[in-house]
Amino acid sequence: MNLLNDIEIFDLGLYYEETLIISDLHIGFDEEMKSKGVLIPYSHFDDVFSKIKEMLNELKPERVVINGDLKHEYGRVSKSEKENITKLAKYIMARCELIIIKGNHDVMLGFILEGLGVEIHDSFVVGELFICHGDRVIENDKSIIVIGHEHPTLELTESGRKERYKCFLKGKYKDKTLIVLPAFSPTSMGMNVLLNDRMSPYLERMDGFEVIVAEANGMKFGTVGELKVMMK
Repeated sequence: MNLLNDIEIFDLGLYYEETLIISDLHIGFDEEMKSKGVLIPYSHFDDVFSKIKEMLNELKPERVVINGDLKHEYGRVSKSEKENITKLAKYIMARCELIIIKGNHDVMLGFILEGLGVEIHDSFVVGELFICHGDRVIENDKSIIVIGHEHPTLELTESGRKERYKCFLKGKYKDKTLIVLPAFSPTSMGMNVLLNDRMSPYLERMDGFEVIVAEANGMKFGTVGELKVMMK
């Protein structure tokens, strides 16, 4: 689905100028939950790796941008976490250029990637896109900003049954177009866009933001404000 200009939605990412942009993989999330006694399927990395392989095989991009929070745990690095992130980075780098943007969870990421020749960026520019994680505002002169961090989802309720869908958001930050990516992580559903909780300073007023559910490479559901009225 064409989101804007030549920016295409592809699964949980964007594809623009031969570049695949994804965000919030949170590798190691299942391992941390297990350490806290929370039982979730222990296949987080396998699911992430399999989906990325499929996307690269289909798109054959020249570049992959991971827009922050490649890693989940803030203050430590487990053996499996290091092995999995290294495996993923090497797989991508064998096929195309890899750009990694630092997210707020990526405190220890430099240690993991040391020796692989991967530079960690605060932001990155592709054409008219300014790409940053979104946990803090970075001034720029581009017309379109792409962030992650927020993990947007749309929660719909009917007859007492609730369903949550990962979604993209498209709206405005000052005079610029702002696009918010869904989390690539299979176990991080994240923020319900119909509530008022916000993590990113880029998100000031949400009612005018268009909601595009990621299912089937993009399905428009109207604006946040319109959905709030419908769900009352």
